[in-house]
Amino acid sequence: MRNKKLNWQKKWAGKGLLLIFTVLIFGFNKNAVKQTNRQNIESRDSIPAHYKYTVPKELLFTGKREKENYPGPMYPRFYPIGWSKDGKFAYAEEPADEACGCYFFNLIIRDMKTNSTIWRWDFEGKEGGKENIQKIWSRNSSMFSKQLQKAKIIPNKFQTLHKLPVRINGESIEFGIKNALFYSNDWGKEVIKTATISKTSKHVVEVVSMIEHATKTDAADTAFFSITLANTLQGYLKSPYENCIALFYQTEDRGWEGPPNVIKFELFGSGLTMPIPVQVRDYSEKFSEAVDENGFFIYHNGNLQNLSFTDRMQKKTITLLVDELSTENKLFQFLSGPEKTFGPQLNWFVLTNTNFETGKQTLTKPAETQLKNLATLLNQFPAYKINIGTYSDQTGKAEMNLLLTRQRAAVIKEKLIAFGLATGRIKSAKGYGGQFAMGDQNDPVAKAKDRHSAIQIVE
Repeated sequence: MRNKKLNWQKKWAGKGLLLIFTVLIFGFNKNAVKQTNRQNIESRDSIPAHYKYTVPKELLFTGKREKENYPGPMYPRFYPIGWSKDGKFAYAEEPADEACGCYFFNLIIRDMKTNSTIWRWDFEGKEGGKENIQKIWSRNSSMFSKQLQKAKIIPNKFQTLHKLPVRINGESIEFGIKNALFYSNDWGKEVIKTATISKTSKHVVEVVSMIEHATKTDAADTAFFSITLANTLQGYLKSPYENCIALFYQTEDRGWEGPPNVIKFELFGSGLTMPIPVQVRDYSEKFSEAVDENGFFIYHNGNLQNLSFTDRMQKKTITLLVDELSTENKLFQFLSGPEKTFGPQLNWFVLTNTNFETGKQTLTKPAETQLKNLATLLNQFPAYKINIGTYSDQTGKAEMNLLLTRQRAAVIKEKLIAFGLATGRIKSAKGYGGQFAMGDQNDPVAKAKDRHSAIQIVE
């Protein structure tokens, strides 16, 4: 009887140990699952410290291919790698071999918010060599991984270039190109000097980037050389992490030794938000014309707003705080808009904040701010030049008014140059005295309106 009791106790003691062991194992596995889930969640927000970036796959952006005796242009190959969560995009390319029989490879990391290249590696193989992307990647994988890791690039899968326009939240955002052309004696046809990429939504236009295709061939900025014959926006790739896209900008360049031409591409970034629309309002009913305490005419230009664009030289976003109907806003809308008509009396813009101290050539502080803004804006559109005009009322001697306005026109010119506008961009700076005064010379408000400065946009 006693032996049976001991056997029964041993039996249940063993089951108890088994149960405790099972509970411990379950608890350990549960914690392991939690830890795994936590790691998975964290991995969405960070790149593993030793992530291995594999050879990217080619994305076909055209059905055409370079081949022997092919009569059409020669095409490169495009290998997108991935995006970072803060707007950087990485890709590799194999540029077309134009003439030397060499292999070319580039790996590029671009900041799509500032349209600047933050890292680039170029390779040119020997003539007749047998290089390819697999060999290049294998030899340099450590360096590539280090740079991609540093930029926090997350590899993504890319199926195709998306077609424009971009549709988001039920709205359509159009992207287009406006070219400035010149006739090339070298090629006997018009070629592209500069290209401006802009986006449009609800009649609001914002410049994405300006691309210089021509190089100067003389110090006077009157002769240029370019091999770019055509350009287009093939499509875009969208970041999976924010409203940012990479526009695929493609050009067709003339071959250095003649045909065939060569296809090249570059990626430019753009956000998918638009600036506040500039609404042209009639303020005449709401405001009566008046002068301020300094005798300057009061221009009612609406509320302050941000005017943002990407600087074509520094490749960074510039934001100007200006009135919605200011000279700066009107000028930007004109320069970045569609086809323009030019003529002796066309495209004049009154400088609403550019005033001088009474009877002097000294600019006010708001005037200097406006001229600095204008120099910054004009530098984004190098295809155009300006004329400067200054005007007075008819008070006093006509010859003295003429002399003063001429001196003031020279001051505006000097100030624009000091703020970075090239001297060659200013065709003329003239003072006209009171010959164009149109107001009642017995009305101080009308006389204040006659005293103003303006610029004209010309080709």
